[in-house]
Amino acid sequence: MGLFQQRVLEERDQLAKRLEKLAAFVDLAAFLAIGPREKMRLIRQKHIMTLYLQVLEERICAFGETHDAQETEPQEVRAPAEGGREDSP
Repeated sequence: MGLFQQRVLEERDQLAKRLEKLAAFVDLAAFLAIGPREKMRLIRQKHIMTLYLQVLEERICAFGETHDAQETEPQEVRAPAEGGREDSP
């Protein structure tokens, strides 16, 4: 497993813990005591964190895929020819 893949796993785990704590707070009586605007912000935050977690899960599932555009070999970049035109590959 590559270093970046390990980082994605760690990021997923950290986000999952934070989301779990936020979800637990939303279920507490203390949540009812805060103002309506702050409630809405926290609910939006929970929703966005859930979407973010889903994206990380998708990325983790795709680790085994080999046809991803980002995983292809880099192409050679040629310097422009005289006169500022690039040679065609």
